[in-house]
Amino acid sequence: MKTNFNRRDFLKLASLFFLSEALLRFKVIRNQNLVGSSRGQNVFIIVFDALSANDISFYGYQRNTMPNLSRFIDKATVYHNHYTGGNFTTPGTASLLTGTLPWTHRAFQKFQTVIKPLKNHNIFNAFGQKNYHRFSYTHNPVADILIMRFLNDLDNLIPRLDLFLTKDLVMQVSKNDYDIAALSRYQIVESTSKDVIKNSLFLPELYNKITLSSKKGITKRILDNYADQFPRGLTKLLENEYFLLEDGIDFLIGNLGQMPEPFLGYFHFLPPHYPYTPRYEFTDLFNINDFKSPEKPEHLFSQKRKKDEELSTRLFYNQHIAYVDAEFARLFKHLEDTGQLENTWLIFTSDHGEMFERGIIGHSTETLYEPVIKVPLLIFEPGQKTRRDIFTPTSNIDILPTLLHVTGQSIPDWAEGEILPPFSSSKTNTKRSIFTVQARYNGNLNPLKEASVMMVKGQYKLHAYFGYKQLPPRKTLYELYDLKNDPEELENLYTTRPSLAQDMQNEIQKKIEEVNKPYL
Repeated sequence: MKTNFNRRDFLKLASLFFLSEALLRFKVIRNQNLVGSSRGQNVFIIVFDALSANDISFYGYQRNTMPNLSRFIDKATVYHNHYTGGNFTTPGTASLLTGTLPWTHRAFQKFQTVIKPLKNHNIFNAFGQKNYHRFSYTHNPVADILIMRFLNDLDNLIPRLDLFLTKDLVMQVSKNDYDIAALSRYQIVESTSKDVIKNSLFLPELYNKITLSSKKGITKRILDNYADQFPRGLTKLLENEYFLLEDGIDFLIGNLGQMPEPFLGYFHFLPPHYPYTPRYEFTDLFNINDFKSPEKPEHLFSQKRKKDEELSTRLFYNQHIAYVDAEFARLFKHLEDTGQLENTWLIFTSDHGEMFERGIIGHSTETLYEPVIKVPLLIFEPGQKTRRDIFTPTSNIDILPTLLHVTGQSIPDWAEGEILPPFSSSKTNTKRSIFTVQARYNGNLNPLKEASVMMVKGQYKLHAYFGYKQLPPRKTLYELYDLKNDPEELENLYTTRPSLAQDMQNEIQKKIEEVNKPYL
């Protein structure tokens, strides 16, 4: 007899056996905390990768990309000027999880982790104070390599491939040495830039032959089954790794309410990160002519992308955001309907943004313009019924100390962030400096010599670019903008506001000298 029992049905059924099978399905790091106290408040951080605040409707974007989230924010604290510590996954995620900036955690490059002496300086370790059950998952292999650094502070790390439709061959046969296999696989097979060492062995060719042959079998059948639902194809990471965002959301709906309490959960989904492959109902959403932006000159670090390419890629990205919005809505409704939000701090944010301007597409850039470093932050406090809006500039290094504070735990000395308003008892520091650091070509144990640093102070923002081959020797490129009156960063005030520019420049230089000292 033919049955319509599919993968999603299986995941829902499997959730019924979550508690009894947890030790087998998950890599258990420590098991003494599986019972946990029921008196504390849960904390759940959900990250959607590469989600720029500049492309979200409730932040003023032209397209209605997140209509569901726009309804939910009536019960949230909404941060309007929230910055990530870095402009791509590794430094941005490391800053969020460690509460420190890249020049402290030193996770500069794509496949790096925080330096060994700081590996215990993370949110999972900090939440060990009160017997929290700590678990994590990410689609993103780069974030996964980073989280591997914190294995000793996790009770459950859900293997990345557990929520995939298909599995990469190398990773499938290396589950017991996943962290080493992941890094090796990238270096041998995927290496295409100076982020990692280019390998000239015959292994890439052999590997591609194996994976291509596997596509002709089960992988092809899976892709064919979803062809109508996903006309642009399924989201793919490595050569043979496909997944559905729906499966990750279903997993949380089936299992989050059964987690030992109190818990700290960190889920890091890849969408709306490239490739932009939304479900069929979002592929015709919006049109290329319903977005208007001012002309922006090509930057020194331009990729030479054309205007029409910027517009068409942005359209696909915005459709992918709408898909994310619909899936997050399913999760939020479930948490609300089941009453789980009454005892859970829910954090909605991203690790970095995307940009489609100045001849640049994506986030592989040396630049630090608003679209690539300003990300959403929404905090849903347990039982919150009214909306609060915070316009003071904040940083993702503030999330760690804030969550410790609101759950009644002490904040470690190594945390660099501040307690976010309105949760701090002290007055908001409106003169505080917010930094973002991009140093993807800088050695992690070397002083900063080739990097981009951004500082926001009040309404002003200073960019500093130094050490790049595009610049004259020992020359730093500075750009100064008034974000209040020029949010598109069109008018560089560096020469017309010399006193302000010099004060901010001096502060950046002093900070760089300070963080460089241990590495000279």
